Amino acid sequence: MAFLCRKLATTSRSGIPVVRNLELQAGTRKGRLHRTLAETADDIRQGASLAEALRRRKCFPDFFSEMIACMEPAGALDAALADLADYYEHQMRVRRTIIQMLAYPAMLVFTATVVIPFFKGYMTAKVQGGSAEADFFLFCWHFTRARLPTLTAIALLAAAYGALFRLGIMQKVTAPLGAYLWPFSCVARSAAMARFYRAMSILHRSGLKASVGIRQAAKLTLNRLIEKDLVRAGAQVQEGLSLADALGASRFVTPSDSAMIEVGEESGKLDAALHKLSEYRLAAIPSPVNIILIGLGALLVAAIAYLFLMKIATMVRMIFQLLPG
Repeated sequence: MAFLCRKLATTSRSGIPVVRNLELQAGTRKGRLHRTLAETADDIRQGASLAEALRRRKCFPDFFSEMIACMEPAGALDAALADLADYYEHQMRVRRTIIQMLAYPAMLVFTATVVIPFFKGYMTAKVQGGSAEADFFLFCWHFTRARLPTLTAIALLAAAYGALFRLGIMQKVTAPLGAYLWPFSCVARSAAMARFYRAMSILHRSGLKASVGIRQAAKLTLNRLIEKDLVRAGAQVQEGLSLADALGASRFVTPSDSAMIEVGEESGKLDAALHKLSEYRLAAIPSPVNIILIGLGALLVAAIAYLFLMKIATMVRMIFQLLPG
């Protein structure tokens, strides 16, 4: 999504029409994405808006479709695509960070559950002597066959997860976790407010009224609870309250957020202040994830270190038994 949004934003800024833009991107893709982009271009040719055409395609994320629906009437499509590219690039960086943090514990788990048991079993077979399993390659076959059901179950679970994720079912199942279970709720709410501030920044830059912009940007939170709370703030702005005071009454807007919005209003640089708030919220997203991962990682490393030392001690004893005399 990041690469596609970046390409669409670049060609859109150069003045290429949306239909031609989609055709160009379809020409550089293969398989399902090629068909999807071509069908989207055909829908627009038949009179549909870009947002309507995207909503008919179930493969695009909800945030992507809603962002386009929000920005297209305001004439800020190129800015929306550029911000979407930034958003998805940030998501990729967060995923990479999490994978890097999990790589070392995963390596320790693999060593403790596969590598050490393998050599321990092989050394045991050598100590017993005369066993057919003392042959290294034959022992490899027996070791793998004994664990084949477990490996098959893991492969099937991974395949099922991938299929459910592609169909969008996994996101619906895990949505309640993101809404109500700490620390996932903190991550989900930070991401929702980051999307809101970014959309507000673009809409304000395009000249849309703040009261209307809040209602449209609130839809991009993809969270009914946050959306309802922010829509109330939009009604207060329409009644004459400042944006900082109206949003400050929301329980999802922190006092520092409200103060920064107030400074932006007074300085005439509200769009820049909102954009900066979006960046701050995005930067804060990995924090609760890091806390959980570091805690789990510390417990895992301690447990595996204990098992590792115990198994190394066992292997050393077995090696001494193999020595002559």
